[in-house]
Amino acid sequence: MEAILEAFDKAIKRLVTPVAMLIAAALLMKGAGQNEAYANVTYVMIILLCFGALFYAVLSFMLTIEKLREADLPLFSKLVISAWFGPIYVVLGVAALKLSFDKQLLAIPE
Repeated sequence: MEAILEAFDKAIKRLVTPVAMLIAAALLMKGAGQNEAYANVTYVMIILLCFGALFYAVLSFMLTIEKLREADLPLFSKLVISAWFGPIYVVLGVAALKLSFDKQLLAIPE
């Protein structure tokens, strides 16, 4: 059981990276229209950051589910824990993003 809790703990800690990527994309989006010379490069970077964040979060989730699958638990317990962890993982990521934007961390003076 300790291995499962450790896997969940690591997955939640790994949410920092995709949230940071999405915040960086938001910062780039705010400044995207200011420099016409690099507009295309900026938009490519925004797209790469968004897809990278999604890819990283999905891989982290899959790794955690794989650790759960390897655990010595009955199948029903594994299904219940997986169904419980999935929505919590998504909600924590969305909540971290919302708190970042609500706290005005992205406030850039114009």
